[in-house]
Amino acid sequence: MEQTSSIVSLDFEPSRVFVDSAQSVLFFARQGEKVVRCYVTAKALVTYFGASDDPGEDDDCLLAFDAHRAAIQQVARHMIDDRGRLVNRAIVITASDVYRDLVQGFLATPAVSRGAAGHA
Repeated sequence: MEQTSSIVSLDFEPSRVFVDSAQSVLFFARQGEKVVRCYVTAKALVTYFGASDDPGEDDDCLLAFDAHRAAIQQVARHMIDDRGRLVNRAIVITASDVYRDLVQGFLATPAVSRGAAGHA
């Protein structure tokens, strides 16, 4: 019998909210019928996405999330694909995760494919 693999798409919902008790922005991904809670910490938003580190600046975290939604969702997608990172249908994106996924990933990409090729 031939085995086929089914790929379940991963879609992100547009809603997001700042969760004060977790000091994180919560957003949701849908993988088929399953919902994955995704949190990105305020520290990650401050360190890599320009949010203010002043206490009580929840709106600033939401603005930073909105401005960098695609990059944050990319990190979330990689973490969800790496099923070992999924705990109780939730992931938490920390500054270390952003560094590992985006910064180190960018540095590992050859300069030519990043558009930094020299001109002859």
